[in-house]
Amino acid sequence: MAPRGAALLAALLLLTGCSGLAGDDRPRPTPAPVPTDAPETASQRSLAPGVGPEGRTEPLALSLAHDRVLANRSVTIRFERVRRYPNGSLHSRQARLVRASANRTRLFSRFTNDGPGATYFPEGGSVTVFTDGTRLLQRTRRGDRTSYGGLPPSRYRVGTAPVIPYLPGGGRVYVVFASVRTRLAGVERSAGVERYRVESVRPTGRTGLAGSEQIDAVRNLSVTATVTPAGLVERYRLEYVGVRDGTPLNVTTVVSYEAVGATRVPRPPWYDRARAAIEGREGTATANRTGR
Repeated sequence: MAPRGAALLAALLLLTGCSGLAGDDRPRPTPAPVPTDAPETASQRSLAPGVGPEGRTEPLALSLAHDRVLANRSVTIRFERVRRYPNGSLHSRQARLVRASANRTRLFSRFTNDGPGATYFPEGGSVTVFTDGTRLLQRTRRGDRTSYGGLPPSRYRVGTAPVIPYLPGGGRVYVVFASVRTRLAGVERSAGVERYRVESVRPTGRTGLAGSEQIDAVRNLSVTATVTPAGLVERYRLEYVGVRDGTPLNVTTVVSYEAVGATRVPRPPWYDRARAAIEGREGTATANRTGR
């Protein structure tokens, strides 16, 4: 969908007067004051791109602004999704930590998954990926077993999976905010900067969130978020009842964007071991230890 354009129309009022006839000293009426535009109040102006004065969001404008803030800037992203059965016991937990450089060629991503209903590692495990723009290194942990691998420079190209799915983007922001109507829930001020808390008031009925959440259906959806004046969605939280394979689950998803412009992406401690593995010096380099 192409973003809707916005036009700003400025009008200039040119005030002219006519001078009286020479020697004409008849009194003349005092000109009425010319009305001027009063300054916008907080209740009249938009809080952020895509966020209206009452906290109602326009999903496309907000997602585009979110992307603009992150463009060419380093960022840390944290994601967690916890699913529980109606009795409160754990179904599964997914978590992801991403650190990306400004040009996205240097990236660290750790994905963990556990719980009896986990899709990938019911016994507990993780996949960690690091790329410095030259090679892609990977550490995989299943229970107490850890293995190393990746792609050497001869096979790696920037943007090669599994890096692409982990990069930040406004697409998910669009899906979340297209799913609900929102209102302003409060204003936070820190170091002279305002941040706006918005929360859902009702769902819109639009589809898309269930697929994004990897669930069959979403009911009783609640959304809370913190948005900066520039349009960065710093943090959002989803709570809902989801249905997966006919089983109802209570789901909480939290996503945050942190250290924008200030994120560093250092080499992981296992860099040399994974590099040796892909260069064939240690084979698969499997070890019966968790490692870091």
